[in-house]
Amino acid sequence: MAWVVLVACVVGGCSVAADRKAGPVVPAPPAPGALRGALIGLDGSSGLGAVPGSAERKALIRAADRALRVRPHPRKVLVITETDDPFVTDSQAAWTLALAGRVTGDARFSRASERVIDAWVAHTERIGRSCPDSGHCSSSLMVSRAAPALVFAVDVLVAADAFDQNQLDRFHSWLRTVVVPAASDRDNNWGDAGTLLRAVAFAELGDLQGLAVTAARWRERIDLVKADGQIPEEIRRDDASLMYSQDALDSKVLAADVLGRAGINVWSYQGSRGGTLEGALRLVAAGLRHPAGWPGGSGHLRQPNPSGVWSIAARHWPDASFDGLARAAVGTDGTGHSAVIWTGFTHPVAS
Repeated sequence: MAWVVLVACVVGGCSVAADRKAGPVVPAPPAPGALRGALIGLDGSSGLGAVPGSAERKALIRAADRALRVRPHPRKVLVITETDDPFVTDSQAAWTLALAGRVTGDARFSRASERVIDAWVAHTERIGRSCPDSGHCSSSLMVSRAAPALVFAVDVLVAADAFDQNQLDRFHSWLRTVVVPAASDRDNNWGDAGTLLRAVAFAELGDLQGLAVTAARWRERIDLVKADGQIPEEIRRDDASLMYSQDALDSKVLAADVLGRAGINVWSYQGSRGGTLEGALRLVAAGLRHPAGWPGGSGHLRQPNPSGVWSIAARHWPDASFDGLARAAVGTDGTGHSAVIWTGFTHPVAS
């Protein structure tokens, strides 16, 4: 029997949107809620994650076993100053547990995910010191990076009938009134994370106007990318420029994926400076393989581990280098400070 898992949150209908360079995309409008639970079969031919005993499956179950011990730590006013804040770790735990419940059929994982989500929805009333349009405080950044994992978890739980309508209504109200207003809106990886959060939230909420505005903001940030793939706001970070460039692409790529599933195609958009998402990915992929040729950084360049973004990229642009980076990311999946984890399951690359 092929295991199936949910691909990141799409719900509530499609919109008609134009990709300026690729032409209009006009999908057939589905019935309300028809996009929730779009599934990808993970068998031995379509993805590494379904193979019994595979590295992805073992890593997921180990992480879920650890997450079973998580006791959520919500606060009435959420102020985040550290990358390992409980909001980040709890969000990742909820997503890990929900996905493990779906993959294994073990209801303990699903119930534990549900408890984590409900605790934050019930107790956290606002995001404090969020600074969405500046870098003077980090709550917006960390909420933008981590909160999508809660939405992914809810999407899986609803599809599995493990989250009832009352829970869903409360979660939607909390997402719209507490979480989304804190989304970062800057011209760097912070803003990319905020765009991802908006894409994920508006897809979950079925807010087509919100999705259209988010897609426009996504394109504006591609307008900043140079023709050779450099992202200026990240390249300027000297020895950390490769790391921050990959961080920015984590959010850009997953946002493009979510927008596409909601009917808005931004994948092939070419920005006003000649840059494209694919070009930025190829530049970073080359930098990860051959750091000496990376255009940013002086002295010792900090070398990041490949992230989950490469599985998503490899699904859209079949490329041996993307595939190799996707496989290399398996050993570090489930960690880090963003929701871009477990993509070996949600976006498996060919064996």
